[in-house]
Amino acid sequence: MEDPLKPISEQIIRHPALRLELIKRLEKDLQHSFLDPSDDLAHIFQKLSSLIEEKPDKMGEWLYRVDVEEQRLPHLSSGTFEATQLALVILQRELQKVIFRRQYRS
Repeated sequence: MEDPLKPISEQIIRHPALRLELIKRLEKDLQHSFLDPSDDLAHIFQKLSSLIEEKPDKMGEWLYRVDVEEQRLPHLSSGTFEATQLALVILQRELQKVIFRRQYRS
């Protein structure tokens, strides 16, 4: 089974500064300080998953703030989801936002 974090890891390996930008973006969009600048991707993923499990009532607000496309969350409408799946979708979207901002900043 392939590591679901592999595409994100590859991006961060190629551009190490992305990790810190990703941490800042996550904390800003989730309005919650839960990461340490020294956290590697696995710890970020683990902490995000735990946060989702601890605060499921915040999920709607977070998905709105992160701007996750609804079709990426097929199980959410039925009320069933896994925190790790949701954390992966959030990480992918936040990394995409960080990369887009880097590309288009002047």
